[in-house]
Amino acid sequence: MEPKLYQPVKITRDDPAQGISAGDEGALLDWLEAPAGGEKGAVVELYDRKDDPVVTVPASWIEAVEGTKAVNKDLGKRRRRAG
Repeated sequence: MEPKLYQPVKITRDDPAQGISAGDEGALLDWLEAPAGGEKGAVVELYDRKDDPVVTVPASWIEAVEGTKAVNKDLGKRRRRAG
């Protein structure tokens, strides 16, 4: 099932060039159209990355995070940062 915008997602592959690892979690911000014959991309804001938290990856590199645990985890982190 394709993740919906602003829903929690998990990265499924490592990409040393972007400094991301399989298992990193974030929120899906947008979909990127692919050139003819290519794969569409996903724009993801990673939760625990301080510098440049937004990355782009192929759509096949993300999967939805099920349940409310991931959403509640993120909300708690945002509250702590704000205060």
